[in-house]
Amino acid sequence: MMKFNAAATRAARMTVALALISMSFIPTRVSAQELDKTKMQACPFSSAEIKKAVGFDVNGGKPTEIAYPEGRMLSCSYASPNASTVLMLSQTWIPAKIFAATFESMDRYSGGKWVAIAGDSDKARWQLDADQKNNLALQYTRKNVRTELRVQGGRFAVEEMQPKLLKLRRVP
Repeated sequence: MMKFNAAATRAARMTVALALISMSFIPTRVSAQELDKTKMQACPFSSAEIKKAVGFDVNGGKPTEIAYPEGRMLSCSYASPNASTVLMLSQTWIPAKIFAATFESMDRYSGGKWVAIAGDSDKARWQLDADQKNNLALQYTRKNVRTELRVQGGRFAVEEMQPKLLKLRRVP
């Protein structure tokens, strides 16, 4: 059975997204089906908000932004003081006209098993991988933005962390 490296999987997703986005050169206006990418924040959570929801201390977030010809990816890493546990937030904005095709293509390269959360209005799902302990991702979609919250490292039980991640407010 083939194991997936999380960093390699993320790199593959970004490569596919960049290739698909680059194919479209027509300027895009914000439509009713799109969220305004200029209003997104890389690190929208405070340390206190994270501690209240997930139960561990984190330092202030470290933001990163990658701009594509017609897209935008914001990410933020919130590390525990001893860096044993990290909460990562990534938000990928894609124009509505190519959104479905872009994420369908990216999903083909993501590792682990995706499990939908029944009745979730944002089509949230968990990424579970029995081979990767202490690695849990919650992913959801709002209009044309896919957001992922991932907890890695430290010691936690997946079943105990899932309801905690759901307590964090949804962004954007």
